[in-house]
Amino acid sequence: MFQLWSRTQRPPTCSHFKAAHIQGRCAIPSFRLHAAAFAAPSQPSEPEIRYTTSQISRAAGKTIRLAFGEGDSRNAFFVFTSLCKNHDEKPSVVLPSVIEPLPFSNLVTPRFAGHCLIHQLLRAGLTIKAARCTDKLLFARVKLHPRTLSAVIQALCRSSLPPRMNLPKPDGQVDESSWLSQPVRIAVHLLDLSRRRGQLCAHPTYLDVIHACLAQGRPDIAAHQYSALVRAWYINPFPSPAIPSFSSSSSSLTHHVLPAIQRRKSQAYLPDSTLMLPILQYVNQRLNLHARRIPYHDAIDLSRCLQALAQFATLLDEQLIRSRDISLLLSVLCKVPKVQDKVAVKLKGRNKSTMVFAQPYVRYLLLHFTKTLLSGPETRPDIRMPSPNISTYNALIHFALRVQRSPKLAGRLLHQMVKQRSPPILPNPTTFNILLRSASLMHRNELAREIIQRFSAGLPISSLNDEPVVGSSTGVPTTDVNDSLSMRRISSLLSSPKKPHNVCSDPYAIVALLGHVVSAGTPGQAPDLIHRIIPELHSQAKDRRALIVGRLVQLGPHVLAAMLNALHKSGNFRFAEYVWTLARQAERSSWTAEPSGSGPPWFIPIEAYTSMVQVYSASYRRALNTSRAITRRSSSKGSPSTASRRAAMTPMAHVARTRVAKLYRHLLDTRRRFRLTTEESLSVDDNNGFRIPIPDARFFNALLEIYGRHPLMARRAPQASPSRWRRRFVRSLSRFVEWGRVPRIFDPGLVTILRAMTRHGYPIPKAYREISLGHPEIADPLGANWTTDRKEAGNRDYFYIPVDKDRGMPAKGRWRPRCPNR
Repeated sequence: MFQLWSRTQRPPTCSHFKAAHIQGRCAIPSFRLHAAAFAAPSQPSEPEIRYTTSQISRAAGKTIRLAFGEGDSRNAFFVFTSLCKNHDEKPSVVLPSVIEPLPFSNLVTPRFAGHCLIHQLLRAGLTIKAARCTDKLLFARVKLHPRTLSAVIQALCRSSLPPRMNLPKPDGQVDESSWLSQPVRIAVHLLDLSRRRGQLCAHPTYLDVIHACLAQGRPDIAAHQYSALVRAWYINPFPSPAIPSFSSSSSSLTHHVLPAIQRRKSQAYLPDSTLMLPILQYVNQRLNLHARRIPYHDAIDLSRCLQALAQFATLLDEQLIRSRDISLLLSVLCKVPKVQDKVAVKLKGRNKSTMVFAQPYVRYLLLHFTKTLLSGPETRPDIRMPSPNISTYNALIHFALRVQRSPKLAGRLLHQMVKQRSPPILPNPTTFNILLRSASLMHRNELAREIIQRFSAGLPISSLNDEPVVGSSTGVPTTDVNDSLSMRRISSLLSSPKKPHNVCSDPYAIVALLGHVVSAGTPGQAPDLIHRIIPELHSQAKDRRALIVGRLVQLGPHVLAAMLNALHKSGNFRFAEYVWTLARQAERSSWTAEPSGSGPPWFIPIEAYTSMVQVYSASYRRALNTSRAITRRSSSKGSPSTASRRAAMTPMAHVARTRVAKLYRHLLDTRRRFRLTTEESLSVDDNNGFRIPIPDARFFNALLEIYGRHPLMARRAPQASPSRWRRRFVRSLSRFVEWGRVPRIFDPGLVTILRAMTRHGYPIPKAYREISLGHPEIADPLGANWTTDRKEAGNRDYFYIPVDKDRGMPAKGRWRPRCPNR
C-alpha cells in the first residue's frame, strides 16, 4: 500500500472505508471522488484503499460545501447525520430504515463537517436549522469554535421578533409579552448547553443574549444568564487574560508582543460588570417609572425586575461579584419598593426555592454585606471581592442613612474609609452631598451646618441665618442620644477637602443646599442663596440674559426644579415667575444649541410644573379669601347676590387661572412637539436628563386646587363622609336620567382636567364625580373611588388623588416583615 505520510511524521490513525452504493436520490458520487483526491492513486492489485480520519473529515466538509453550491442541501444533511450517527454511542437522531447511512468509523468526528454545514446554513439565512445542528454537536460533546457558536447565537438574537409593547391586556386574554420569541429561546438554550458542556463563548455573545432578553421584557432571564455564568466560573476558575495598556507615546503597535496565555478552551473568562450594566439600567428605568406612580406603566411586570435584583443581591452576599465599583448595583438595590410581590430564592439549608418578599430580602442581604465589609479582612479570610472604591463607599453610606436610617452604621463606614483602609480614602464632593442631603432630611441641622462650612468654599452660605421662621413647622423628631453621638462621630471624621470645590458649578450640591434651606424651616433664604449661586441675576440688562440662560443650561433641569420649589415655599411669586421664564428659555436653548455645547438637551421636569402651579394656586386662594371677606362685609344687610360675589372676585384670581392654563398648554405642546404616540416611548434614558414630563398625581392635585374652587362654591365641609358624596352623585344621576339636567356647576377647565386624568389612568375624586355626567369620556377606569377597603383615619381624599409618600425619608412603620433564616 502506498504510504500517505512522510518519514518524519507520525503515522496518523487510519480507518477502513468501504464503497457505499446507494440507490436513488441519496446517492453521493462526489464523496468517493473527493476522498480519493486526498490520497495517492491506488495500485490495481490492492483490493481496498485506506484513508485517514482527517482526510475523510475534510472530504465530508468539502462534499457539504459542494452540495450547497449545487443547491442540494439534502445530501449535505445526509453526510452530517451519518457522521453524527456513527460517532455517537447513543445517537440522538435516528434515520429512517429505508435510508442506510454511510459506514463511517466512530473515530471520524463530525466537527469539521458540522462547522461547514453551520456556516453554509448561516450564509443561506437558515438560522433555525443552523441552531439545530449546533445543538446536535453540543449534545454529542463535540467542541465547537467559539466564533462559530457566537455567530449562531448572534444570528438568532438579530432575527428575533421586535419587542412587544407593554400594553394592558383585556380580562381573560393571555399575556403573550411574557414569552420569548423562538430565536431568543433557542439562543438561551444553546448558551446554557454550551456552559454545561464547558464550551467557551465570547463576551459579545453573552451581551447579545442579554440585550435580546431585555428587548423581550425579561430581565429575570438575563440576570439568570449572568448569575449562571459567574457561578460556572467559580466552579472551574481560570485567570482572565491580561490586556496590555497601549500608551500613546509608543511609535508602532506592531512591535508590541502580547504575553502568551496558557488557557484551555473548556474554561471561560471571568465575567466583568459590563454584562450586568444593561440589566441594571433596564431595571433602574422601570423602578423610576414605578416610583413616579404612573398608572399606564403598571402593566409592566415589576416582579421580573425584582427577581433579577434578588439574583444580583444573592451574588453580592456570596461575594461572587469581583468588581471594585458596584455603586450602580447598590443604588438600584436601594430602590426596591415595598410591594406584595414575592421572589424565588434558595435559602441555606433548603433544597427547593422559597418565595419571600422582595424588599425585606434585598435589604437584609445589603445589611449583611455591609456588616461583612466592616468586619475587616482578618475576620473574613475567604473574602473574594477586592477593596471597594470611593463610589462603592458613597453608595453604602447612602444606604445606611437613607434606607436603614442608621447614623451609627454610616459612621462605621466613614471610619473604615478614612482611618482603617490602607491607603485611606478621603471624602469627595459626592460624599459631602450625600451627608448634607441625609442630615437635612433627618433634621440634623448641626451636622448639615458643619458640612456646609467645610464644603462650600467660595460660597458665603455660612453667613445665612439658620433660625427657622416663626410659626413654621419643621417637624423635628425627638433626637436620640445614640444618634447624636453618631452624628458627632461623623462630624469628627470629616475634613475640609485639599482642593476647594466650587459649589456653584455642582448641580447636586446646589440641589442639596436648596433642600437644606427648605427642610430647615428657613425658605426665606432661598432668594438670597439663588442670587449667590447665579450672580448674573442681579443685573436686569438684556445683554446679560444670554449669560443667565447659558448658565441654567449647564446646571440642568433638576436645579431649576429645586429653585422653583424653594421659591414656592418662600412665597416670592414674582421671582418664581422670573425663574420660570428663564427656565423655558433655557429648555429651548438646550435643544437649539450646537452639539459641542454644554451637554445633552433636556426638558423641564414635571416637578417644576407642579411648583409653578402651586405658586399660582396660592395666589388664587388668597384672592378667594379676599373675595369672601368682602362678601361677608357687604352682606350685613341681607344675603349676598351672585353679582356681588362676582364683583368681589379680584383680578388676581383671573390672572392665576389664565397663567395656569398657559402653563398647561405649554406642557401639552412640549409633548406634542415630538409626536410621541405611546407612553412607553416617553421613558427615555434618565442618565442623559432626557425625560419628557408626564403629568402625575401631584400635578393634577395642584390643578384641582385652582379649577376645583370658584366664587359660587360653598365652603368645603371638613368632616364630610363618603355617604354625602355618594348621595350627591345619586341625586345628580337621577336628575340627568329623568330630565337630562347636567350639574349646576359647569367649568370647561375642570372638565378638561378630569378628561386628562382619565386619559392618564388616574381615578376621579369623589367630589367631582357628578361633573362626569354627560361626558362619557370622563370615567373612573380603576374603580378606586367606590372600594370597600378600609383606609387610615384622617385620609380625606374626596377632592384629591391619593398620593403615597415616595420622597425624602420613608415613613417609619411599626411592623416590618422579618427575613427568613438563611
